[in-house]
Amino acid sequence: GGALQLRNPDATRPWQHVLEPLSGYLALGAALLGGEPVEGAWNFGPSEDATLTVMLLAQQLASAWPGTDIQVSPGPHPHEAALLKLDCTKAATQLAWTPVWGAQVTIERTVAWYRTWHQHGGLRSREDLVQYVSDARAMQLGWTR
Repeated sequence: GGALQLRNPDATRPWQHVLEPLSGYLALGAALLGGEPVEGAWNFGPSEDATLTVMLLAQQLASAWPGTDIQVSPGPHPHEAALLKLDCTKAATQLAWTPVWGAQVTIERTVAWYRTWHQHGGLRSREDLVQYVSDARAMQLGWTR
C-alpha cells in the first residue's frame, strides 16, 4: 500500500518477465542433451524495447495499476551503474533463442500477476505460461516444436 520508492530513477536497466530467461535455460538444456557444442556463459535477456529507465518502468507500472504512487527517495544511496544491458547475441546465434514478450506485455502480465496475488490471493502463473508458449509458437520459435 505504500509508494514505490525509487533510488535511482534515471538508471537504465533491462527488464524482462521471468519466463524469458527460463525459456533460454530450457533451450540451452535441450541443446546440451542433444549433444550440441554449447559451452560457456549465456545471457538470456529482454527485447531491445524493454531496456528502460527505472522511472519510465515505474510510470508504466503505475499506468497499468492506477492508484500507484511513485516517489524518488532523496538518498544518499550506494553507487549504482547508470546503464545495464545484456548482450544476448550468443543465445540468438547459437541457440536461435529470442525473447517473446516486449516491454508492454511484460509490464501488463507482471502487474496482472501481482494484482491477482495481492487482491485475491490467487496465482496467474499457469495462465502466463500458456500465453507465453502460445505467443512463442506464433513467432515460430524452434523450442516450441
